[in-house]
Amino acid sequence: MSALCNDIIMTAINSFVDVRALCDTSNAFTPFRKVLQYKLNRYYSNQFYGNDMFRNYVLSRVNDSRKQVCVKYAEYMYIEDVTALTNLHSVYLRGCYEINAMTDLRPLGNSHTLDISDCSVRDVSALANVSVLNLSFCTKIADIRPLSNVRKLILNGCKQLTDVSVLKNVFHLELNDCVNISDVSALGNVKHLFLNNCAKITDISCLSNVHEISLVGCTGITDVSALSNAKKVDLSKCKGVTDVSALRNAIHLNLTSCVNITDVSALKNVYCLNLHGCLALTDVNMLTNVHTLSLHSCTKIEDISGLVNTHSLDIGMCRRIRHLRGLDKLRLFYAYECVLLEDVSSLKNATYISITRCPNITDVSMLGNVRTLHLKACKNVEDVSALGRVHTLNISFCDKIIDICALSSVKELDITGCTSIGEVDFLRKVPKLLKTQSRSILSGIHSEFLHYVNYHL
Repeated sequence: MSALCNDIIMTAINSFVDVRALCDTSNAFTPFRKVLQYKLNRYYSNQFYGNDMFRNYVLSRVNDSRKQVCVKYAEYMYIEDVTALTNLHSVYLRGCYEINAMTDLRPLGNSHTLDISDCSVRDVSALANVSVLNLSFCTKIADIRPLSNVRKLILNGCKQLTDVSVLKNVFHLELNDCVNISDVSALGNVKHLFLNNCAKITDISCLSNVHEISLVGCTGITDVSALSNAKKVDLSKCKGVTDVSALRNAIHLNLTSCVNITDVSALKNVYCLNLHGCLALTDVNMLTNVHTLSLHSCTKIEDISGLVNTHSLDIGMCRRIRHLRGLDKLRLFYAYECVLLEDVSSLKNATYISITRCPNITDVSMLGNVRTLHLKACKNVEDVSALGRVHTLNISFCDKIIDICALSSVKELDITGCTSIGEVDFLRKVPKLLKTQSRSILSGIHSEFLHYVNYHL
C-alpha cells in the first residue's frame, strides 16, 4: 500500500491543510480532519473497481467519499456493474462501452461529478442529483426532464434532442452540435450557454441574461442585440451577423470569420477582441482601449496608429500595414507575411515579439531589451549585434546574417537555415542552441504566440 501515496495525486481543497500526513503509510494513519481529495490515476482507479481490499483501504482513509474520492477510467474499459462506484465525488467513465441501456445507474446518482459521455445509456432519471454531468454523444437519451436541476450539464453531440425547454434552470449548459435544436427561448436564465454548430437556431432574443455564450457556426443568427449584457461572447463563423454594436459591454469577444462585419467602432472598450478573418473591416483605429487584439487576415486594414493602448496585437497576413508608430505600449506582438511592414522601433518595450516572413524589415537594433524575439525568415535582416541581451532569440532562415559574435550570451538561440553563418563553436556556452537544417520555416510560431497571449491574460 505504500505505493499508493506515490502514485495517487492528492489535492488539498483547504489550503490550510498540512498535506504531509498524506504520505504516512503507517498503521497509525488517521482519517483526515479536513476535506481532502484522493484523485486516483487510471491504474489505481482500476484497482478501486476490481479489488475489494484496495477499495476498502481507500474508503477507510476518508471521512466522506462523496467529497474525497475521484476515479477515472480509460475509454473502452470493461465496466458493466457500477455498484462499486457508489457515492464518490467524481467518476469518469467516458467511452466505457459496456455501460448501456441495461446498466443500473442508481449507484452513480449521488456523485458530484459524473462523465458517462459516449456511452449507450437511455434512462438518466437516476442522475437528477448529480451536480456536474457529461452525457455528450449519448444519442439514445430521449427524456432529459430529470436533468432540469443539474448545475453543469454537457449534452454535446446529442443529435436526437429537439426540445430543451426543461433545462431552463441549468447554470452551465453545453449543447454543441445538437443540430436539431431550433428553439432556445426557454434558456434565458442559463448563465453559461454553448450552442456551437446549432445551425437551426435563428432567434436568440430571449437570452438577455446570459453571462457567457458561444454560438460558433450558428449561421442562421443575424440579430445579436439581446446579448448586450453578456461578458464573454463567441460568434465565430456567424456569417449572418453584421451589427455588433450591442456587444460593447463584453469583456471577451470572438468575431473570427464574421466576414460581413464592417463597423467595430462600438467595441473600443472590449478587453480581448478577436477579429481574425473579418475581411470587410477597413478601419480599427477607434479600438483605442482594447487590451488584446487579433487582426489576423484582416487584409484591408492599412492604418493601426490608433491602437495606442493595445497590449497584445496580432497582425498576421495584414499585408497593407507599413508601420507601428505610436504603439509604444505593445508588450506582445505577432506579424506574419506583413510584406510592407518596415519600422518596428515602437516595439522596444515589448517582452514577446514574433515576426515571420516580413521582407521589408531591416533594422532591429531597437529590440535589444525584448525577452523573446522571433525574426524567422526575415530575409533582409543582416545586423543582430544589438540583440545580445535577448533571452530567447530565433533568427532561423535569415540567410543574410553573417556575424553572430554578439549573441554568445543569449540563453536560447535558433540559427536554423542561416546559411551565411560559418563557425559557431564560440556559441558552445549557449544553454540551448538549435541549428537543425531540416526544420520548417513555419513550425509552431503562431501557436506559441497564442499560448503566450492566453497565459498572460
